[in-house]
Amino acid sequence: WSNHEDVTTFYFSRFPVGIRETDLWKIFQKWGRVWEVFIPKYKNKEGHRFGFVRFKDVTDVKKLERDLDNNIFIDGMKLFVNSPRFDRGKVYRAHSDAESSQKVVGSQEKQKGKQQENRGPGYGDRPRSYLEVAKDGTLGEGSLHQMKEAPQGINKEKQSSVVLNSNMADSEWLQKAWVGRLKNRGMFEKIEEELRWVIDHDIYPCYWVDDWVILPYMDDSNAAKLINEELKNGSTPITDLQKWSPHIRPTHRLTWILLGGLPLVVWKPEYMQKVLKGIGEMVEVDEYVEERKQMDVARILVRTNRSLGFQENLWATIDG
Repeated sequence: WSNHEDVTTFYFSRFPVGIRETDLWKIFQKWGRVWEVFIPKYKNKEGHRFGFVRFKDVTDVKKLERDLDNNIFIDGMKLFVNSPRFDRGKVYRAHSDAESSQKVVGSQEKQKGKQQENRGPGYGDRPRSYLEVAKDGTLGEGSLHQMKEAPQGINKEKQSSVVLNSNMADSEWLQKAWVGRLKNRGMFEKIEEELRWVIDHDIYPCYWVDDWVILPYMDDSNAAKLINEELKNGSTPITDLQKWSPHIRPTHRLTWILLGGLPLVVWKPEYMQKVLKGIGEMVEVDEYVEERKQMDVARILVRTNRSLGFQENLWATIDG
């Protein structure tokens, strides 16, 4: 499953149980020169089978992605196709624009829970509003969200200390672990799924913090293969692979936040980046934000050094 410069990879999911790699090979051949098709034995976190297909000599990647995603139906079931997330990293930079009329924009960290994941058409139930999963009240456009006390789940920071003594037996798995950094921080929630096709099936990677990934119990030979593949072809989703060390101390973390109160005239990622400048680096926005499918609040992934649970308001000047 090695990479080549003239080979393009696509991720696909949602297909009938009886479909095999050879069946999908024949289907994909209608759209171009197929190089490889791979289907893992396990399912993704949504409980669906998934896999990867590679095409050779693709001239228009975006067009092929759209054609595959829009036109393949197997026994009445639509096949979902897109580029692997580590190929789809987006970096937004704010533009310097003059603004005038004042609006209040509120941002709140989204607390993790068992809420239903927001999905586009074809994923089943109605997409939940991001306001439905927020634990506090509505952050309406042009309104000031008053905080007389910290909402449930958002605690005032307290300083205290405790002494914890580790032992070798508990940290044995760490002594055999390797760590690496994600090329695309936006894939941190699906790290096992995204890395599965480039590592052995008995290695279960997990997200650590910031852009770091832990690969426990990975032997040196497998690590050497990954390092060589990255140096030679740059085809893996991780960089800086190294043995775990207690001296590696990340200073930031990744978290989803909810941004409310942003007027529609500035409903663009570059403006959101400016609003969030004091909180951290914007990594990516939810697809509902980009495609303007939902505009009550924006769900945004940020890299920040702030502690857990925060909320703040700021005044923004629009078109002035």
